[in-house]
Amino acid sequence: MRDSVFKLSYFLSANEKFHIARVNITSSQDLSLHSHDYAEILWVEKGTGIHHVNGHQFRLSPGDLIMVRPKDRHTFSSSGKGIVIVNVAFPVETLDYFRQRYFEWSNLYFWTTGMFPFQMRLSRDIVKRLSSRAEEAMKYGRSNIQLDSLLLFIFRQIIQRYRFGYSMLFKNSIVRNFLFRELRGSSLYVTVISIM
Repeated sequence: MRDSVFKLSYFLSANEKFHIARVNITSSQDLSLHSHDYAEILWVEKGTGIHHVNGHQFRLSPGDLIMVRPKDRHTFSSSGKGIVIVNVAFPVETLDYFRQRYFEWSNLYFWTTGMFPFQMRLSRDIVKRLSSRAEEAMKYGRSNIQLDSLLLFIFRQIIQRYRFGYSMLFKNSIVRNFLFRELRGSSLYVTVISIM
């Protein structure tokens, strides 16, 4: 696989501020190994495949959501019926705005400092909601207001899932005390405190 740098401008028509598409990847030849000058959020609607990212491989299946940072080098492969993903590509400036406005103290999502991009598994219900909202966004002009609205919707779905998961964990005092001891001083500690 050759390595390329994809530019957001390659995917935008006049006056568009972001790119959104549903893509069916059926082989390793569909997409080259690449990084970007933009941020990308994607989720798997159906099928299975492999996400090749930063020199490693991860299996993908329905419900997987990934927030790809501009510096990540990645591609996808699949066989058989392929893998269907919805992806949203948007300017780094929007990412910077969201960080400053909503996630100043977070090391999650696009701002993780680990080797791999943020990834989580969503329920079928949440995937349906995200895909429905993406369908709506595909029908209208790809303006900043549409982009902000879509990203806020996605983050709200993710954060609600985290809050529910954490609140269930905190019902167990042993787990709660362990997490507080292990997370104290980290950015996640602030998130955990705010959830309780």
